[in-house]
Parts: sequence; structure tokens; C-alpha cells
Amino acid sequence: AGGGEADSMDFAPAEDGLVAGAVVDSSRATGPTSMRPQPVSLQLVRKLAGLPPVGPSGDEREGLDEVRELTIAVDTRDNEPVDELGYLLPQLQQLQLMDSSLESIRDLGTSLKNLTVLRAARCGLRELDGIGALVAVEELYLAFNDIWDLTAIAFHDNLQVLDLESNCIDETLQVSQLGTCEALWSLTLTGNPVARKCATSSDYRQMVCKHVTTLQSLDDEPVATNGNQHPGGWEAVGGAGAGASLNL
Repeated sequence: AGGGEADSMDFAPAEDGLVAGAVVDSSRATGPTSMRPQPVSLQLVRKLAGLPPVGPSGDEREGLDEVRELTIAVDTRDNEPVDELGYLLPQLQQLQLMDSSLESIRDLGTSLKNLTVLRAARCGLRELDGIGALVAVEELYLAFNDIWDLTAIAFHDNLQVLDLESNCIDETLQVSQLGTCEALWSLTLTGNPVARKCATSSDYRQMVCKHVTTLQSLDDEPVATNGNQHPGGWEAVGGAGAGASLNL
């Protein structure tokens, strides 16, 4: 892509004076509150990262390897590829998808090797297939999507924080998949059918903590353990009658 393409990708004004189509690098600017999906390209990424169309040496790729954080809007429903992000931004560590449509993690490709934080709430996300390619990811914020199957995330070595608020998880079996993520310490599942199936809040919290024994926080409330108990007897502080045992 040449410099002329950059001229055709100026930010479009959004309603109420907001900027549509902006990127966040925390060292440069505060984040936008509204965005418009655009096809991913080298020139778009440079513009959104706050970089000029070309570097001082005239190289379009100059400076991209310094970008660590990115907020972007994407839409994969019309087969718009987004798997170039990792190649364009090889050192990208934090990615936020805002006002986006993303059906599967697989759409992000296999090149985001250094990504540690992914924020993709309200994206219409249905599948976690492809999550294995995000080998360094430690934090996933995927609230208000349509995820129901957690098989793909099993045995993820580095995952520490997982936010699945208000998704479609309705089986204890799916919760048990998270028990294979040995580094997972913070989990949010509130708003999922599996929580509503339990008779009480205490039963729900006991069930989750029995299957995911590494947790320190569940739904933003601390989890405590009695050192004399079996891991399945972990107590979830905050739930009524949390000390009661639950056989599931």
C-alpha cells in the first residue's frame, strides 16, 4: 500500500463529536469511545497507531514494531481478513476490538505470538477455536458474546484471567474444561445459564470452585480455601453458606 491510500482513510466523524476508527497506544493517547470497522491494511494500522504514512527513512513498516497496544474495529462477517495484524505489529501485546464483529478467534490468525491481553466484548463471538495460536495470552475479556463451548481453551498454559460474563455456557462439563488451565486465578461466569441452573448462589460458586481449583477470584469476589480440605472443598467467599459441601 502506498502513501495515496492513507489519504483515503481519514477518520470519519462519528455522532456527538466522537472519532470513529482510532487506535490506542497508551503512551500516546486516551482511547476512543466509538469506532467504525475498516479493512485492515498497513496504512490504516499506521494511521491508527499515530504514525505518519511512512517512517523517516521512507519505509512504510518503520515504527510498527514499537506498537504495543491497539484498539481497532473489525468485521469478519463479510470475509474481511484481520489475520495480518500480527505480521504488521509483531510486538503487539494488548488488542482491544471495539464495535466489532468476530465470529471466531481463528479469524485473528496465527501471528499474534506476543499478545498477552485480548479484549473482545460484544463482538458476536461464538467460537474459541484458534485460541491455541495465542500462545502468550494471559488475559481474555470476552463478556457479552455467544460462547458456549470451552473445549478449545483447555490446557492453555498461560491464561490467568478469563471474563466470560453473559455468554451461553450452560453445562458443568464446560466449566470443568477450565480446570486444566493451571495458571487461571480469576474467572467471571455471572450471567451464564450454568449459574442460573444452580439452586443457590452458594451452590453455583461451590460447583465452579470444585472444578477450577486454582481460582482466587470468582465473579469479582475472592475465593478462600481451608488448608485441611480437599481442593474440591474450596470455599467461595461471598456466597451464602459457602462452607457447605456440594457433590457434583
